[in-house]
Amino acid sequence: MGMDYYNILKVSRTSGEEELRKTYKKLAMIWHPDRHPSGTKELAETKFKQICEAYDVLSDPTKRHIYDLYGEDGLKYDVCSPSAEDFVDDFFNGFGNENNCNEKNKRGDCYKGKAEAIENKLGCTLEELYKGSRRKMVVSRIVPDYSGYVQFS
Repeated sequence: MGMDYYNILKVSRTSGEEELRKTYKKLAMIWHPDRHPSGTKELAETKFKQICEAYDVLSDPTKRHIYDLYGEDGLKYDVCSPSAEDFVDDFFNGFGNENNCNEKNKRGDCYKGKAEAIENKLGCTLEELYKGSRRKMVVSRIVPDYSGYVQFS
């Protein structure tokens, strides 16, 4: 069974953004690991991480909607909504395969979760690291539209 984020933050399912923020700040101050002696620091750290995770999910409307529909598992795994096309495919292919985002749902109406982190080397001198500097980096990704096709302009 997954964690109940509403119970962790001690808020109702109908709580608004302001109530979430106030409750989060209050609980974060209580359970922050730096405010606990070494004996209870591990418990406080665990509780603090749960509070931060709960707030991260419930403060983001998209994540909150997915959590409300599918629970914690919906956030960890791909959540797909079967389409009419998928039903017809299943009917003619014998219902053997599960509806999997990677194999079947070609139109892109799946929630894929977070995109992979982009890592790139950025050269700088020791002086720039010490004094600080600003750099611009352009990152482009190919993102398919709702139908799953990539349009090049």
